[in-house]
Amino acid sequence: MKDPLNARSILRSYGIAPKKKMGQNFIVRRSALDQVMHAAQVDSQERVIEIGSGVGALTIELAKRASFIHAIEMDGQLIPILRDMLVGYENVNIIQADFLRLDLEDLLAQPSYCVVANIPYQITSAVIRKIVGAPFPAERVVLTIQREVAERVIAAPGDLSLLAISVQIFGEPSIHSHIAPEAFYPQPKVDSSVLHIEMFSEPRVPLMEVDHFFRIAKAGFSQKRKKLRNALAAGLHIPASEVESIMEGIGLSPALRAQALSVDQWLDLSGAFRGVV
Repeated sequence: MKDPLNARSILRSYGIAPKKKMGQNFIVRRSALDQVMHAAQVDSQERVIEIGSGVGALTIELAKRASFIHAIEMDGQLIPILRDMLVGYENVNIIQADFLRLDLEDLLAQPSYCVVANIPYQITSAVIRKIVGAPFPAERVVLTIQREVAERVIAAPGDLSLLAISVQIFGEPSIHSHIAPEAFYPQPKVDSSVLHIEMFSEPRVPLMEVDHFFRIAKAGFSQKRKKLRNALAAGLHIPASEVESIMEGIGLSPALRAQALSVDQWLDLSGAFRGVV
């Protein structure tokens, strides 16, 4: 069996080159693979959804430990490689699909699962939002992503972004470790991080109010350089004076900017706009 960490050799043997447009960076160092597995803490009773299985290095490690793996890979050229690399692992279901277009309900008939993935940098935000907003939440999510993005996800008030709020409403994010570019083939130009999200059993926003919450948050972050009063007024199409009154009513200065609020303050703000928009 080929060494799953020797991605360069494996791809060449199949006459395939990494696809830059798909953001393919394969893990090629055991130390990096060990960091991901240590963060995942997968046990023999768990089901795993893996996004971007590549040539199977991470898939194999997961299959050794987990009850069952849904290995999702978009690149059809890699599917024969995965099938060859995973011969003998009967607990892996290889799915050729674009994760962002995949109906997760078909995979989540049973409620207990975790997500582990080494995902392309350019779709990180979209993948995270889809995972945390899934109809049945994962118990935890472990993602190898660009370090800068991981640091945005765990940001505190003052540096909050819509992405950070989108995660922190659904779970508790932390950075498990960092990975140097040399651990991947081809090498990315930036450092990566292993992001761990311990998901809440229920989001901090009642499910029936999630859409309303994000309508308010998106309006607030739509013009981050403006004062929140003005950004909300423009985004929600209501007078700035009305926004100012609502903000002052819950103890928020209208002069604040979106990134300055805590998640709790965003929750209060969303509640204050209930019935208004």
